[in-house]
Amino acid sequence: MKTAPLFVTALVTCTMLAGVVLVTAQAGEYSVACSADGNKIVTAFYPGGISNSTDAGATWNSNNVPVANWCAVASSADGTILAAAIDGGGSYTSTNSGARWWTNGLPPQHWRALASSQDGTRLVAGAYLFGPIYTSTNAGLSWTSNNVPNLWWNSIASSADGLKLAAAAGADGGSLAGIYTSSDGGATWTLNSVGSTNTYWYGIASSADGTRLVAVAYSGGIYISTNSGTNWSQTDAPVAEWANVASSADGSKLAATSVAAIYISTNSGNTWAPIVVGEGDWFWIASSADGNILATVNEQTDSILVTKFTPTPCLNIATSNGNVVLSWIVPSINLVLQQSPNLPTTRWANMAYALTLTNLQYQTWVSPASGNMFFRLTSQ
Repeated sequence: MKTAPLFVTALVTCTMLAGVVLVTAQAGEYSVACSADGNKIVTAFYPGGISNSTDAGATWNSNNVPVANWCAVASSADGTILAAAIDGGGSYTSTNSGARWWTNGLPPQHWRALASSQDGTRLVAGAYLFGPIYTSTNAGLSWTSNNVPNLWWNSIASSADGLKLAAAAGADGGSLAGIYTSSDGGATWTLNSVGSTNTYWYGIASSADGTRLVAVAYSGGIYISTNSGTNWSQTDAPVAEWANVASSADGSKLAATSVAAIYISTNSGNTWAPIVVGEGDWFWIASSADGNILATVNEQTDSILVTKFTPTPCLNIATSNGNVVLSWIVPSINLVLQQSPNLPTTRWANMAYALTLTNLQYQTWVSPASGNMFFRLTSQ
């Protein structure tokens, strides 16, 4: 009999873990997804229910859903629109961060993979046991079968706008493995030239714009693409029993799970290093947009590890049509943009900005003025 799993929260500076908090939850294997800022996390239990956290794993709430073999979850960028799929059943949708759920039109299948656009309207689901891929453009109210082979679909990734999709299939029971990509929301798909028909692709993740992809193979390596899957290259990550992978919005920070360890890369996959070794069978993983919050499932210990890295936000400055464009990835901490005409100063003025869903960045445009102007991101 399995013991109840644990929700674990930790603060990470460099590669050191500290300050863990344990919270009891349901037993069973499960999936995990999170909002862009990493504070809203949702988990699905197999078998069991659905739980969510609004404070990066510090506390958890049980959702009002039937007990089922929940196998996949997906979240919008703000964490308000959620989708969850049942192995051997259909799927459910919530538009209020899990407070209420209702069934949608996804037909029963052995669903295993689920992904969402950042506004929650576009969903994509993949089934294993020689299953299909379905897509929705209305938050799951209706679904369309996609023109791809029935394969053993293990993982699906979506760009922020939901138009660029990537799906990973493993070779099981005689099926062919492969990575397929779509640039039109699933209307058409292309088989990528990477690995072999026997490569067991287990996990795949995408940057917000869909150009950077990362995929992991069970008893294989970690591969990256910088052109939406047209070309792939194997990284220096060791050959391992890789299970899943997650990516920051810009594709610079990656995290991968295996049976024996959790690895991260902070340079777009060029180099990898372990942050956790041993301690069970690491499987599903989700990342905040800035890559500084990771939620990882451990199937052996029935626990969730929420790992927090020290944020190092970067303010980008560019020009467009004669204006100054300021932008930064949705942060895992509360930040405000401020300006001042002089330095040093204690008189900073807050600025207005808006979220751009296509790249999960906050942006604002500033008209050039005579004299100096200084900008900064600061915590609230």
